[in-house]
Amino acid sequence: IAAKGGIEAVVETMRTHGSSAEVQKQGCWALGNLAEHAENQVAIAAKGGIDAVVGAITSHPSSEGVQYLGCRALAFIASSDSLKLQVRKAGAVPLVEKALSKFSENGNL
Repeated sequence: IAAKGGIEAVVETMRTHGSSAEVQKQGCWALGNLAEHAENQVAIAAKGGIDAVVGAITSHPSSEGVQYLGCRALAFIASSDSLKLQVRKAGAVPLVEKALSKFSENGNL
């Protein structure tokens, strides 16, 4: 999927449909699944995936699905030592902390 332009397609769709919590949730899900594989993490970051996920989390603070799947995607991306700082600089840490606080009953978060 990544080799066939899937990352770019997901990021572009998230940018185009920023007001749709469902699109953002599915985009975070897709990027998170791709980011489970180390070879995709740098590509996701390079193609705007970190900013897309941070934007989704920021734009949809009351959507538990966006919050959970966005945090999951960021966790996978940040599992790459070379991307930890980039994820932090994108403002992910306070967003994750806020999601953890707001949805503390979600054992997956």
